[in-house]
Formats: sequence, C-alpha cells, structure tokens
Amino acid sequence: MSELSQKMGVSFAVEGTAADDVVQLNTTIAGSFGSQVRFGQDGNSRPHVTVALGEVGQNALAHAIALVERSTRTAEPFLMTFGPVARESVTGRYVLADVYLPEPIRQWRSALHTRITDHLSGLGRTTDEPHLTVAVVEEHGTAVDELLARTDQRIAGCRVTHIDVAQAGPRGAKGTIIRRFTLRDA
Repeated sequence: MSELSQKMGVSFAVEGTAADDVVQLNTTIAGSFGSQVRFGQDGNSRPHVTVALGEVGQNALAHAIALVERSTRTAEPFLMTFGPVARESVTGRYVLADVYLPEPIRQWRSALHTRITDHLSGLGRTTDEPHLTVAVVEEHGTAVDELLARTDQRIAGCRVTHIDVAQAGPRGAKGTIIRRFTLRDA
C-alpha cells in the first residue's frame, strides 16, 4: 500500500501592516477581475512568502518539519521588504511583489529551500527567488496592469518572527498551519 500524500508549504508569515496591504490589494483586484487566491477573514489563504512547496508523504512531512525546527533554532527575526506589485510575465496570471531579504537570511532561506525540496515530490512553482503572491487572475492582463499602475500601493515592510509549515491548496494557497516555529528571541 502506498503512502498517502498531501500538498505542503513552508513559508514566512506576512503579518501586521504588510498583511493588511496585501489584503487590500487582493480585494481591489478581486473586486474588478476576480482572484483564485483570496486573503482576509473569508479568504482561502493567508499572506506568506513561500520557502518550499510540493507533495509530501507522512514520513517526508515529519522530516520536513524536523528540518524547519532545526533551522529555526539559530534564526533570529528579520525585516522583509517588498518591491512594487506587478503581474509576472511567464504566465501572466500571478500578481506578485519581489521580496528583499537581508543577505544572510537570503542564503539561509536558499539552503532551507534546497534541503526541504529534496524530500518533496510534485514540486510547486517555488524558486530560489522569493516572491509574495498578491492575486491570481486568469484574464484581463492589460486591465490588471492599468489598475496596478493607478493604485500604485506599496506593501509595508514586515518583521518576520515565524516560519509556518502548512497544508497547501491550489495556486499555492496557504491552508491550515500544521506547525508554527518562532524564530529565536522573537
């Protein structure tokens, strides 16, 4: 009998004013064009920056959780900042913001990404370059771009104090948190 698998994501929690900014932008876009990922109280996700995403069996999930736990023992809270919000050019469906991390954190995230993805199957579209998904739209590319240019709202910086291991849904939606790890001295 084969082991059951589930989709799992490891992410930095985006909280406070930054989360409020993401919810507001998502609501604006969804109100005009719809969005497959919705944030806020009635949404299907929470604002987050993905470290790793993919299918995982129960044994691999336990191993991924252990990797995150060991990794957070030495990690301290840090400031994460965001670039302008824009529609990505590969598929045209994702409205993203670039994520800027202090160099030591960027290297730490990259190493954790590699260690975790070695244990995942059916990898999600997570790369070594972090990003924040604001919305997922299927159509209206130029109109979305025009709305973003008119809105020109920035996302506030965010102090990261937690890393979450959570169930993941379609389009990288962040579901139920399986484990939350507090960074040292947070």
